[in-house]
Amino acid sequence: MPPETPSRRYIPGLDGLRGIAILLVLLYHAQWFAGAYLSVDLFFILSGYLITNLLLIEHAETGRIALGRFYVRRALRLFPTLLAAVAGIWVVTRYVLPEFEELLKPREIRAVLLYYANFPMSLGWYDIKALQHCWTLSIEEQFYVLWPPLLIAMLAFRLSLRTCFRVLLATICAVTAWRVWIHMGAPNYRRVYFGSDTRADGLLLGCCAALWGHFRGLPTGKVALGLFLAGLGLFIGMMALASTDHIRRSLTLMAYGGFTGSNLGATLTIPYLVDSSARGAPLRRLFENAALVWVGKMSYAVYLVHFPVFVMGQSLLRDSKFNHKDPTVDFVARMVELAVSFALGAVLYHGLEVPFARWRKRLRHSS
Repeated sequence: MPPETPSRRYIPGLDGLRGIAILLVLLYHAQWFAGAYLSVDLFFILSGYLITNLLLIEHAETGRIALGRFYVRRALRLFPTLLAAVAGIWVVTRYVLPEFEELLKPREIRAVLLYYANFPMSLGWYDIKALQHCWTLSIEEQFYVLWPPLLIAMLAFRLSLRTCFRVLLATICAVTAWRVWIHMGAPNYRRVYFGSDTRADGLLLGCCAALWGHFRGLPTGKVALGLFLAGLGLFIGMMALASTDHIRRSLTLMAYGGFTGSNLGATLTIPYLVDSSARGAPLRRLFENAALVWVGKMSYAVYLVHFPVFVMGQSLLRDSKFNHKDPTVDFVARMVELAVSFALGAVLYHGLEVPFARWRKRLRHSS
């Protein structure tokens, strides 16, 4: 089949993939699937792909990329929900459950809201407790600050999209080599896991997929399906390997190529999920299931609230009031934490994200 032209059309399968990612994150923090920490890279890859695709479509349609409008749209997409989540957690730890006040200090709030939370974590400056999971948001926001101007600069210098792709591919190789070098010198798991420079390859692979789609066209049909199955197998295999041993040994494996393998595997799933000719296929229907897509749409809000819910639930439901060694009680407590996370996420999504999405849509149409 001929390559498919990238478009702005909504792709439910990518929300389905995002839904799988948030479910895996929840399984990891519920301590039910040790290797599921790799699922955060699915968010990175999807962000790189979607943002780059939209920027390239805008450039193709108008001959330019409106950087200011891009940042306004990103701010409307991300910041209101983040601010509401942080404010809500602060109120709870300050006034409702003051025994948890130490979980959220002013310096940690600043680090999260200004999107540098991964720096103190990777460099060992101080720990972030209730908002520890926001290190991924920091890396993504740093990507949003750096990548669009770099893409605009490359296009201004009339570099072809093929050349841009090669530049990013070389950068991915450099990131992989840099990660190995850091770990060989003096193994520092926090530095490798939380560093912007050591985790950039997922975002850049997503960018590469978008660039490839624009200068050559993403594969379709049987080729796309074959890549999907191979990529899914590689990603699942990496998660299985990451689950087999102590977290430090697991991260050593990831530093020496595991992150690269899992990121590549996840990236290879994209062509099949965006292939319009595969609509209605059984595997596509699985990823486009309405419930899974809905979870994917809510994934950002659920991600924001789930970790503090799990941290406080650990103390309230498992360590103090109940016998946390009882597996039945432990299971019920984790299910309560999951239910609370989804309930709070649904409130944030429908109360904030959906209204702000309408404003972003108006802004795009007015440009």
